[in-house]
Amino acid sequence: MGKVISGVVILLCLVLISVYYLIPNPLTFSDAVFVKCNESGAARFVISENKWPQWWPEKNSLAKAHNPLEFSYKGNTYLIGNKSHSAVEIGIINKTDTIFTKLNVFNTGGDSVLLFWQGRIHSGYNPITKLITYRKAMETKNDIHALLQRLSVFLKNPDNIYGFHFFVTMSKDSTLVATKMNSASYPTTEEIYSLIGKLRKYIADNQTKENSYPMLNVKDLETGGYETTVALPVNKELPGKGEIFFSRFIPWKGITAEVKGGVQTVNEALRQMSYYITDHQLVQMAIPHQSLITDRLLEPDTSKWSTKIYIPIP
Repeated sequence: MGKVISGVVILLCLVLISVYYLIPNPLTFSDAVFVKCNESGAARFVISENKWPQWWPEKNSLAKAHNPLEFSYKGNTYLIGNKSHSAVEIGIINKTDTIFTKLNVFNTGGDSVLLFWQGRIHSGYNPITKLITYRKAMETKNDIHALLQRLSVFLKNPDNIYGFHFFVTMSKDSTLVATKMNSASYPTTEEIYSLIGKLRKYIADNQTKENSYPMLNVKDLETGGYETTVALPVNKELPGKGEIFFSRFIPWKGITAEVKGGVQTVNEALRQMSYYITDHQLVQMAIPHQSLITDRLLEPDTSKWSTKIYIPIP
């Protein structure tokens, strides 16, 4: 009987010694996944905490969080910390301690990225504590794996990265009449349509037909204020008069999208389109413009406005 007890004690000691040496302090763990997507777009998305609610699995927990940097998953709190160009530090807080992790977006040299999430936790020197910590680390690793899989599925769709559906289109040869105005503040809907009204009167006076929707560009001036240009596609060339001038829109290839929403939504779409062009190493050949599909004077609900945006590329 004594030999059995001695054997058990010796075996237990060997196990504890093995645990002591096999589980390091601190204990590190990681998970990774390859995603076919643009590296710059993915990195910009990952380090933007305002984008996280779009892919985070526990939607109900987001409404309970008072801190926009906090996200809950399986009872743990994920707290976003310091950021760099392509990485974000994330503290995973449970009931007893905090696990320090970092999510990196690595360029693989092709059309894919590597999402690499690594963490570390203090395991101590007590073998029992080391075993408890090891189990906790493996549970966290499994959670990270699930989150990475969800994030990778989300990033595979460029519409999710940029928030809008961008695609290539070809324009038609168009003759235009246009006019401009400068203003200290962003132009109101009434001011824009006042300019459009002047153009419509001009083409009506010249027995000319409007071929398509009004076109708009609002430019920030370096000296302050805004320059607003509106144009109407027409069915024949006109000489222009006073502040109204003629222009020709030659056929071009461009990035386009149809946007639902008001001025802020359209401006955000134009900003994301500029990111898209830069991320994909394209060249902007001319100023962007909006095609006002909805008559904004007749539709007071901005959520119902439909606008097409274009940026010409080679």
